[in-house]
Amino acid sequence: MPVMNGLVATQQIKKTYPHVKVFIVSASSVQNLKDVQTRTASNDYLQKPIIMNLLFDKMAKHLGIEWIYETIADSTAEESMIDETAMIPPPTEYLETLLELAEMFSFKKIKAELKNIRALDSDYENFVQQVESYVKTFDADDIFDFVEQFLEN
Repeated sequence: MPVMNGLVATQQIKKTYPHVKVFIVSASSVQNLKDVQTRTASNDYLQKPIIMNLLFDKMAKHLGIEWIYETIADSTAEESMIDETAMIPPPTEYLETLLELAEMFSFKKIKAELKNIRALDSDYENFVQQVESYVKTFDADDIFDFVEQFLEN
């Protein structure tokens, strides 16, 4: 049996090295994770199974870093794109903002931007719903590919 459990270990780490960022990872419920985070003074928590984009988003937030990704051509992404004539995209400045946020894996800010776009005009509803479906799965690559096709035209 280990000398200490994760809760005690986290408390010791934060006491000894307060500048070190600590994330709690567990299969427990979100409420239980929030309670543990509060008791241990950890910086954040992740629920198993870990969604990598969410992990990267939290790392960026707490470490103050920006991820830079190389775009790789993917034939399946092109096949899965929706025909842009089936929906009306918002103005270019909104599309560019969505691309920037997708590159940063900033899903909360993408949601806020989609709310702004939805308020502009109901004609953008199908566009917003499609991007929201990618946000729900934390799929920044699909958001990027989907939005980018409207800028290319």
